[in-house]
Amino acid sequence: MELSASIGIAFATSGHDDSQQLLEQADVAMYQVKRKGGADTQVIDLREQHVAEDQADLKVDLGQAMLRKELRLEYQPIVRASDAQVIGAEALLRWDHPTRGPITPATLIPLAEQSAAIAEIGHWVLTQACSDRHRWGRHGDFIMNVNVSAQQFLSSDFVTMVRSVLDSTNTRSDDLALEITEAVFVQDAARAELVLHELKQLGLRLALDDFGTGYSSLNYLKRFPGDFVKLDHSVISDLAHHRESQAVISKIIELAHVLDMSVISEGVETADQHREVIKLGSDFCQGFYFSRPVSAEVLTTSAA
Repeated sequence: MELSASIGIAFATSGHDDSQQLLEQADVAMYQVKRKGGADTQVIDLREQHVAEDQADLKVDLGQAMLRKELRLEYQPIVRASDAQVIGAEALLRWDHPTRGPITPATLIPLAEQSAAIAEIGHWVLTQACSDRHRWGRHGDFIMNVNVSAQQFLSSDFVTMVRSVLDSTNTRSDDLALEITEAVFVQDAARAELVLHELKQLGLRLALDDFGTGYSSLNYLKRFPGDFVKLDHSVISDLAHHRESQAVISKIIELAHVLDMSVISEGVETADQHREVIKLGSDFCQGFYFSRPVSAEVLTTSAA
């Protein structure tokens, strides 16, 4: 049997570090080695340690954010590609930290997914989004899209929770679309397919989010009993200037249509991109070209 060792190294630099602090720093350095594959040595990276400590502090604060009413939702409209008519919106989680100010989604979403509070936060997001959706009316022709983390989606009580939220907010199931990523298939494909079919039996709509960013996307698309495919903004960004991207997206849209799914192009930021996705057959669009995320009050004028 082959053995290997991961060694973390820390030095007393200030003259004030005690033995316990040095041991803690060496321990952090050891885990930095393990994250890089192990079987090596590592002098502690203090910048990485500070980032880790900052993330730990934020995670503690996030656990209290709901009690302090620091979380809120904004909504980015989804429009029909052909005439830019608003047909729905995606609910986007925001966190106004009391001392740090707005926490960016790039920081907030991974933090929430790693937090023990993800189930509670996910329940709050779905309840708030459904409450707003019911208040707006327009049943059947305005869809509320809500993102669901893989951890939450694969939990044993997820379908029961969704059914309870629909009942408590008087929201029609076909007014709600849940957005998931292929991560649910990577983590537990059998469980993912079971949950998807149970949600379809409830009458919900389903969207495969961030499509085009995973190496197995086409394989998952064939197994997805959904209604929408959302092309990731990174796929759209160079569309107007790269014929290869146009050819790939054209085939993806064609395949989605064969599977009876509509396509939403995310991250449309220019008129050129809008024209291209229309030409390639995209059904709907979302992005700054049409609207930045707005409050529920502002969106009311579009949803009324």
